[in-house]
Amino acid sequence: MRPSLLKFSNRQLCRVDFGSSILQRRFFLVSKGGGESWKDYYTRLSNLTSRPFGFRGFRKWYLGQCLPPLDVVEVICENSDEEISDLAHTLRPPSWGQTKGGLKKIARYGCNLTLEDRVKGGRRAGRSNSVDHMTYIASIGAASSLKSNRNPRRHVTGPNGILMYNKLEKDVYELLLQSGLSVEYEPIVRIGIRRIAPDFRIGRIYVECTCEPKASIKAASLSKKFELLNQESLLEKAIVVTPPYLVEKYRFYLEAEVSVVSIAGLVGTLADGPGEI
Repeated sequence: MRPSLLKFSNRQLCRVDFGSSILQRRFFLVSKGGGESWKDYYTRLSNLTSRPFGFRGFRKWYLGQCLPPLDVVEVICENSDEEISDLAHTLRPPSWGQTKGGLKKIARYGCNLTLEDRVKGGRRAGRSNSVDHMTYIASIGAASSLKSNRNPRRHVTGPNGILMYNKLEKDVYELLLQSGLSVEYEPIVRIGIRRIAPDFRIGRIYVECTCEPKASIKAASLSKKFELLNQESLLEKAIVVTPPYLVEKYRFYLEAEVSVVSIAGLVGTLADGPGEI
C-alpha cells in the first residue's frame, strides 16, 4: 500500500480518492458484477461491514458523487479480485467534502468552495446557487422529509392510520377531533421562499406539541415559527402543548402571548379569545 495511505490516525474512517469519479464508478461496477442489483449488492456489503451505512450514501459512492470510506473499500477488496494499493490515488480526511471550506482548504486541496464563492457563481448563473435558492430547496426538502411516512421518527399510529411522532401528538389530535373541530395535521405553510409545518392548524389558530426537556432550545425554534406566521398575518392564536412538568419551563422562555398548557387545558384555551403575538 502506498505510504500516503498511512498518514492518518483514524485511518479506517478516512475516504479513498480514486483519482476520478470514472475510476470510482468502475471500481464499484466491477466489484458488484452483473448478477445482482445495486440494492442486493448494498445488502450483501452492509452485512460484511462492521460500521452501518445507508443506501442513500452508498448510492453516492457507486455514482462517484462522494468518496467512500476506507473500511468499506477494504471489505470490497477482500471479497473481490481488486487490490486497494492499485486503486487508491490517495487518502483524504474523514470530513473531506462534507464541511464548509475556506481559503486555506482551497489552497491546500484545491476544492470545497466557500458559501461566498457559491453565491458569486449563483449570481452569474441566475441564482442557481444563491442564498435564497439554497434556502428554498432546503426548505422544500425538509418539508417533504417531515411529511413522509418513511420518516424513522414516526412510530405512533394516530387517527385514520396517520403515523405521528409521539403519543402527545396522537392524544392532542384525538382530543381535537372529539371536540368537533376542523383540524389540519401538519399543514405546509408557504412563507416567502420558506415552508414550515406546524403540528396542527384550526382556522388561524396554530398548535405545537413538544416533549423536549431542553425548553430553552426548543422554545427558540417555536418562537421563530410563530413569528413567521404572525408576520404574514396568518396567526390568530399560538398554543404550545407539553407535559405538565414542562409547562412552567416553556412559559418562562416563550412570549407571554403564547399559551402554554398541558393537554388537560387545551380545550379551555381554544375557547378563550384570540391571543396577540
